[in-house]
Amino acid sequence: MDRFQPLVDIANKASKMMYGIGGFSIALGIALLFIPAEDGDTTKGKIIMYSVVSFFVLMGAYVVYLGTVPAEKQPGIRALRETPGDICWAYVERQTTNGAHTASTIKLGLRSGKIVAVAIEKGNEEQRLRDVAAVAPRAAFGYDPDIAARYKQDPTSVMNLPNG
Repeated sequence: MDRFQPLVDIANKASKMMYGIGGFSIALGIALLFIPAEDGDTTKGKIIMYSVVSFFVLMGAYVVYLGTVPAEKQPGIRALRETPGDICWAYVERQTTNGAHTASTIKLGLRSGKIVAVAIEKGNEEQRLRDVAAVAPRAAFGYDPDIAARYKQDPTSVMNLPNG
């Protein structure tokens, strides 16, 4: 089994969630059309209402579109599978809500200077970093402001740094 298959599975699960969120947003936007207008409603009020409806429908359509991107085509997954030699730097970013750990991502700094993210399961961050290290052994690992500054100046300058 591919060592990155769990990441593909997480991305596929997120895509399914995006269909739900996008569909809900579209439905909410359409439902707003059925709110009765008050007597004496002005053109300005109608413009505002149609703008809000358009926002929800377009936002929902965009989220549904993002959900159609196959996990295998996402930039982070592609970098890990197809061009691991382009990975210069990798670190875990933990998201918290009200102090509780809610999600984790691995940020991959590429040779091009672009940083791409890959969603990972909570609690398995170190194993996923070891998986990245197995395919990109020259990359720097862990977040450090000095590494971030060096990466911003010259992405390849962080390769082959001692990782401790």
